[in-house]
Amino acid sequence: MNTHQNFLQRIFGLSERRILQVLGGLFFINSFIFVAKQVPELRFLGLHTGSSNTLIYFLFLLLGTLLTLHFFIHPTFSQRPLLVRLKSMSLALLPSILLIQVSISLSKNFHFVFQLGSGLALIFAISVLFRVAFSQDTSSPHGDTLRVWFKRQGAHVLFLVLILTGIFFSFGYMRLGQYAAVDEPLWLYGRITKFWNNVSEQEWQKTDVSDKPGITVAILSGAGLWQYDPEVYDDTRSGGEVFVNKSLDMEAFFKAFRLPLLIFVTLLLPLVYFLLERLIGRGGAILSYTILTTSPILIGVTKIINPDALLWLFTTLSLLSFLVFQKRAWYRYLFLSGFFLGLALLTKYIANIVYIYLLALLFLEYLYHPKKNALIFTDYLRKSLLQIAFVIFVSLATFYLILPANWLDPKELVQSTLLSQAFVKVAPLFVFLITFILLDQFFNRARITLFCLEKIAKIKHSLTLLVSALFFGGIIFTLYNTWTKMSVYPFMELIASPKTISDKSDLLGVFLTNFYPMVFGLTPVALLGVLLVAYFIAKKDALKNSGLRFAFYASIFVLVYYLGATVNGVASIIRYQIIIFPLVALISGIGLLSLARVLETKLHYKKNTFVFFMSYALILVGTGTLARTYFPLSYASELLPKEYYIDLKDMGPGSYEIAQKLNALPDAQNILIWTDKDGVCQFFVGRCKRGNNKEVITDQTIDYVVISSAREVRTGHMIRSSYSRNPEAVVPIHLFYEENNPAFEVKINNRPSHYVRAFKYDKANAPSEQE
Repeated sequence: MNTHQNFLQRIFGLSERRILQVLGGLFFINSFIFVAKQVPELRFLGLHTGSSNTLIYFLFLLLGTLLTLHFFIHPTFSQRPLLVRLKSMSLALLPSILLIQVSISLSKNFHFVFQLGSGLALIFAISVLFRVAFSQDTSSPHGDTLRVWFKRQGAHVLFLVLILTGIFFSFGYMRLGQYAAVDEPLWLYGRITKFWNNVSEQEWQKTDVSDKPGITVAILSGAGLWQYDPEVYDDTRSGGEVFVNKSLDMEAFFKAFRLPLLIFVTLLLPLVYFLLERLIGRGGAILSYTILTTSPILIGVTKIINPDALLWLFTTLSLLSFLVFQKRAWYRYLFLSGFFLGLALLTKYIANIVYIYLLALLFLEYLYHPKKNALIFTDYLRKSLLQIAFVIFVSLATFYLILPANWLDPKELVQSTLLSQAFVKVAPLFVFLITFILLDQFFNRARITLFCLEKIAKIKHSLTLLVSALFFGGIIFTLYNTWTKMSVYPFMELIASPKTISDKSDLLGVFLTNFYPMVFGLTPVALLGVLLVAYFIAKKDALKNSGLRFAFYASIFVLVYYLGATVNGVASIIRYQIIIFPLVALISGIGLLSLARVLETKLHYKKNTFVFFMSYALILVGTGTLARTYFPLSYASELLPKEYYIDLKDMGPGSYEIAQKLNALPDAQNILIWTDKDGVCQFFVGRCKRGNNKEVITDQTIDYVVISSAREVRTGHMIRSSYSRNPEAVVPIHLFYEENNPAFEVKINNRPSHYVRAFKYDKANAPSEQE
């Protein structure tokens, strides 16, 4: 063995470091020759692209063999710790890996093995370097084993978690196939099948099937392809009429593609409790988890095939993991934060906002956490920036590995983050802040950044009150404005056109309108918990309490999100702000926990007595609310006057129910209806027309007109203009939105203002403008 151990060193006559430098240099030269033959921009070197690469591949094999021998056999290098050896090898190969990665972005001539292999090698090399950097931190404590954690929770708490998770799944499963949601056809009959077909055919570049990108939705809902071929169930359209194969079981078809999403979310939900318990303790965790799992909005969004069904969970797990890391400094939580952020990015690009928030948390913790504030700032900033860099790296690595289109074009990573549509307007500011902080840290020992923080620290209590006033003041104003018949801002009118709201209101109105779906999308008891935080957080030094501090951080996220929407001139309808609801559940749980602690102290009860009492009360109230909420995604609080509703851009509730009423008519198979909701056609046994083209809206043979309150603004406006030009020929569909005597009606969650109605049509007795 000694002969073998000395062979490599005798051949080169060099030290272990020099051997790596030489082998790394040769690897780079060989890589450069290889890529020069593939990249058009390097053709001036005179390398013939059509020549064989056999010699180059042989040299890669030879150099790889020599590196392996050096790793395992060199008399001194092989004795070093594994992490040290991996670091040295990674640094030696990193220039070659980067060269190949950049070249792949410039040319499509590379074989798939190099495209994916270089990406995996880069991820591995950077992972090793991060591992080395983190290994130098000896202050990171070890967490409990799962066995110890389960034992500490107690059977009582674990039983509650199981029951709550079951409640979420049960209400999610109810009527899972009995509706046809808006936008779902894009996934059911297009993106899901397209993604899996491209994977099976190794058409990797075509796997980016949506601009959301919604890859997690395509992967999970793709399980439905085992049972059903969507092409068979897709409708066809001709002359404005929708043709559906009436012999097919549409309920079973829809359920097959929705159920995988519901199961996946349900299985991950207990992890939310685990992280909440790590963050705010058992009491606050069980209260927050109860509010979250009995939220009609969150259950409702999980029942549809849409990126929002997963986005809220991934962003929540990412943020909670990072907050737990800040509290416990265990790097596994940091990895979880990056991993779930990567899944969130794969789901919807709006998750990029988390990057901004993580940077904000870095400074918030230094300002408000007593122990962090005692650290030397430049050391704290250096470590924190490294930790955020690791989260970003893990998120991008996750994004890269799961979306095959990235393997062929690594530029997709940048286009999916800084250059994504949802982030492009704030990206310059984010890049400027990061650049400034880094330059100040490395060239000025963060003196300017520290100076700014010291100034802010002197007024941080006032700052806390200001931020709280913005958040809780927005809630109070929303209640006041709504209860006074929207005397200041017409929330219903503004949010009806979410992408053009800036044309109808000033910036303050846009900002405050965002509170409307959140405030009335919470159950009254959940809203009470949120308002309780306003009382407890107003006290000086309140943020020394970790629970109230995290509630404060969550409220800042909500404000940042709403400010981002305001800057972009968009009103956040329920689905647009779905990632807010889990964080508001956290705030509410902390508010109720604070109340429980006060009651336990004042009344001399044992700790957690009121916590468990509140938990069971919340379960009873929550399940009662869910049982009464037939359409959970369109839930509106009992605090909202009946003449209003919040789901103005609904996903199609009531389509199934109104279709069943029409199906009960005699000779329903021969009835012709016009509807402003595509979903009605999926379940109606007769003939169905949809749209506002001339051929459709002039068809006087229509038997019934089916309209919905959520489509009044868009459809009514379009048809009104056509009717004004030709009132004799056009069916006055827009006037039916003003009628109150339908043949059939479905009130969404028993709200008169939110409905689907079917009117018997007869030209002789049709409503007219003169009436």
